[in-house]
Amino acid sequence: PKQLANLDPPTGADDECLREESVHPIRPFATCATREMSAEIAEDWLTDDSPLFSEFLNLVGKKVESSVVDPIGPGDALLVIDMQNDFVPVSGDNPHGGRFGVPEGDHIVPIIRNLIEHFVERGATVCASRDYHPHDHASFVAQGGPFPAHCVQGTNGSQLLQPIAASLAAGVQKAGSDHVFVVFKAMHEQIDSFGAFPYADGGVGRIVNNTSGGEIGIACCMGCAAAPWTGSLVLKQSAISFCLDCDDGSTPDMNAPPDIFATLTDGQDRGMNNLQEALKPMKRLFVCGLALDFCVLDTCVNALSHGFEHMQVHMILDAARAAHIAGVGAHGSGFLSDPKEVLRQATDAGVNLVAVRHLGQEATRSSMAKDVVLDRDKFPSALPRISLCRAKLRVTMTKANSYLVTLDGVLKTLQALGFANTGKCSPRCPVPLRWGAPSNATSLCWAYPMEGISSLQERSQLTFLALTSSPELRFAAYGGFLLLDDQDRVVDIHSVEQGPNSHMSLGFSEPRPWRAEFTKQLDDAGRFQPVTLPELLRAGATQFCWLSPGEVLTVGPENWVPASSGGFLYKRGNDLPPIYFPVEYGVSENDIHVTDVMKRPRRPRVGCCMQ
Repeated sequence: PKQLANLDPPTGADDECLREESVHPIRPFATCATREMSAEIAEDWLTDDSPLFSEFLNLVGKKVESSVVDPIGPGDALLVIDMQNDFVPVSGDNPHGGRFGVPEGDHIVPIIRNLIEHFVERGATVCASRDYHPHDHASFVAQGGPFPAHCVQGTNGSQLLQPIAASLAAGVQKAGSDHVFVVFKAMHEQIDSFGAFPYADGGVGRIVNNTSGGEIGIACCMGCAAAPWTGSLVLKQSAISFCLDCDDGSTPDMNAPPDIFATLTDGQDRGMNNLQEALKPMKRLFVCGLALDFCVLDTCVNALSHGFEHMQVHMILDAARAAHIAGVGAHGSGFLSDPKEVLRQATDAGVNLVAVRHLGQEATRSSMAKDVVLDRDKFPSALPRISLCRAKLRVTMTKANSYLVTLDGVLKTLQALGFANTGKCSPRCPVPLRWGAPSNATSLCWAYPMEGISSLQERSQLTFLALTSSPELRFAAYGGFLLLDDQDRVVDIHSVEQGPNSHMSLGFSEPRPWRAEFTKQLDDAGRFQPVTLPELLRAGATQFCWLSPGEVLTVGPENWVPASSGGFLYKRGNDLPPIYFPVEYGVSENDIHVTDVMKRPRRPRVGCCMQ
């Protein structure tokens, strides 16, 4: 099988491929070709309520067919890759993760839980990998790497998602720790490892590798000469073993840390093993998890290039999701890797693609009810409520309708990228009632994304994988509201919120037709920006503009106030006319319907570390 070739974005710290990088400006998603997924492309795969996965399949450009496999049995292994808190976006169920959030990562949780149960029931082996980085890992931006810090050892972000851990615990109680276990990877400070198996060619151009020749001699337990300390290790976890030994009905903690001396080679047998040895007796390997285009892909390809030529390797495609940053990634609505290239790399290496439904009825059934979203609740029939969260930034107004952000704190990492830290904003207006503004705030404006977001290099895009956990990064990428005092000083910043920590939210009335003669005034002022939310892109929205409360537009002798409460105006593709959504009125004409949730009881924050 062919070894994995370079996929954008490259991540090797010292490789020639990093010296000249492509620039991908934000551009509208081609909705006309992909708004509706063809039944032919979708017939094998579970795509319900997963529009990004549907888009991924569409971007391949042809039907993606599933292999047909024999029933699961004792000679099979399920490898669950990196289903950890930091790899799933921040939400009410995952408030302290999201530092490498893969959209729709939560969608595959019930699927993978069913797969774990199905494989255990049929006598197969189940293994779950954990990215387990030191705080100064070479792949982190602070150390010169491409990724935001994530899955740091001992933090909540490094833990397996609670539902996944619960299914693994049930499995280990039923089948024992020889058949259900956890492995750890990317633990060495100087080298990364997307794959749970080693990189036979050293991972040149694919992973950060700052190791020196002197480290090769101590790497016999893990990795290979070309890439020491890549792959993953089975390590002694006394908390799990003790729970099983007690046999008192208590549930094993599958997030237990490895023992302190787990990797010590002093002659004492602590059960340390690498994954390729642990799975050597297996005949078939089935891989699922996150992220499809990084760790899942590399695990599959590395398995076939590192001694498993005898084994059939299957990627369970609809039980995996690819990295995506809306409006930032260069492919479709924001995928970081080209879906067509990802699947080509896999199939060229000899990896089979298999659908969940072909693994048996038990693996397909849903274990999580999903809310049904009616068409009348979707764009363009409605504009979903927008949540806002305070961002801790230092912003200065520089001139009329422009601002500058100091790149410190969370945004300090953008300095090294040469990120343009200026942006434009809408005309100011008085702060609406019930906005939840500081007492000294007198005016408000919409701030468009910082200019640097429109010219991100491929490698630099990876920094924004932490979007869901950072209001500051969301402001840089998508903009937000600036609140100013009577001296034109910024006293508060509200970015668009994707997680559970919103301070307030905006509701909108039904769409209204736009008067086309007033569009030019907004165009000439540079007020429109590309739409980035995938659900709006798929529905045909291309650009949007914030209309300030009470803003007066003028054409010739005529003045028009489209929204006394403010609102969002959307341009649409396919020659459809623009529409706008005013902020919804509350009890009276002067009472804007803004839901301020700052006074609601909130669960106590426990930080990133376990309590």
